[in-house]
Amino acid sequence: MMIYKSVIMILLFILNLSLYFLYINKEDQNILTVAFLDVGQGDAIYIETPNGTQALIDSGLNGAVLRELGGMMSFFDRSIDFVIGTHDDLDHIGGMVDVLNGYKISVINSNIISDMNSKAISSEIKSYLESNLAIQKVYLDKGDRIVLDKENNVFIDILWPNHESIEIKSSNDQSVVARLVYGETSFLFTGDISKETEDKISNIYGKNIKSDVLKVAHHGSDTSTSNKFLEDVSPEYAVIQVGENNRYGHPHEEVINTLGKFDIEILQTKNRGTIIARSNGEEIVFE
Repeated sequence: MMIYKSVIMILLFILNLSLYFLYINKEDQNILTVAFLDVGQGDAIYIETPNGTQALIDSGLNGAVLRELGGMMSFFDRSIDFVIGTHDDLDHIGGMVDVLNGYKISVINSNIISDMNSKAISSEIKSYLESNLAIQKVYLDKGDRIVLDKENNVFIDILWPNHESIEIKSSNDQSVVARLVYGETSFLFTGDISKETEDKISNIYGKNIKSDVLKVAHHGSDTSTSNKFLEDVSPEYAVIQVGENNRYGHPHEEVINTLGKFDIEILQTKNRGTIIARSNGEEIVFE
């Protein structure tokens, strides 16, 4: 009789444990993950939607991005659905060839290999893509939308660049600016755009660019983060991807003070390492 009771208790324990993990897994399926990867002085942002679609925005300066992706993805997962390079600066696409060699990529944007770009890494990426025809190449422009998860309505709206703009002075101001939306929550990724371009975007969209999380442009350089732009974005959190003791002095004190004036919580990779945000479509929690 005692053995019988013990078996029953063990079976009930296993059943409860199974139901618990099924519940947890069900909850996990509703979570959007956005990880601002710690790649030193550079940008790399990993996104995974509730249905498992994965995207990478920028790749940092070098192969450090592979280490950080290894911390976010299963060892056996060797594919990424969407890759976006915001512009051709090395601290944004320097690790791109490593990513292309290390993972099977379905779609990549071709903005980083436009005719205006002449940097060696951009040429290397162009050569790679020309010899890998299975990778779909798209040019991202203002008004485009990338649907990452149709079932859960997770999408990225492209706010910039604007091909109709008469003059773009630098590759920084050609940066792809993207707004990721899941339910009532949103993230704004800004590349290295200047205050001038921030204000152009504000003039176009107004309060429609409001986002819970702002990836601060140009690693906190005082060339970016205008008052007008912050008023329209009105973020609760500002993430600065920046290397410790970097030679540029990023983030600049002026930017920190401006963010503080708007009571925005500041998170920096140089202090926290990789910064992971989770959204259930209603609220965002940082780990």
